[in-house]
Amino acid sequence: MADKDSMERKVFLLPVELVGRLKVYQTESGIVSEVEAVRRLLDTALQMRDNVETILEKLEAKFEGEKDLRILATDILTRHPLVKGVQFGDTDCSFDLKDGYAGQITWNGELYFREPDSNYDNWTDFKRLRNERRKKKAVSSWDTTPSNDLDDEIPF
Repeated sequence: MADKDSMERKVFLLPVELVGRLKVYQTESGIVSEVEAVRRLLDTALQMRDNVETILEKLEAKFEGEKDLRILATDILTRHPLVKGVQFGDTDCSFDLKDGYAGQITWNGELYFREPDSNYDNWTDFKRLRNERRKKKAVSSWDTTPSNDLDDEIPF
């Protein structure tokens, strides 16, 4: 669990039926605290929204402070509900997702992904792809088509 400085207190009103289901989950899972049961459920639900891109971004962010790939895999991959498998090579850690995508981080922080049904060796450089996407988004429509009319150049 994180230290108290990284926590924020929230109070939520929940339907009685939902609280009952929460207590059943807590008991069946052997979780001592109701708060911890809520934390786990919320974390799992939010992780279900992840994809190969968001998982690689989490690995990248954590790699800044932790270079050991086994620790990164333990913290991010092994308990992730969308991760089907984790493999360690001599210089990398790769993972497979339930949707068929795969990701990889190398010992020096390089990130790669592989699309479903592609060859095992067909890895794409994730950082380059992400930078290309950002460049495309940065180009605005009124910058792309020059016009001779000055009124057309005003973006409002």
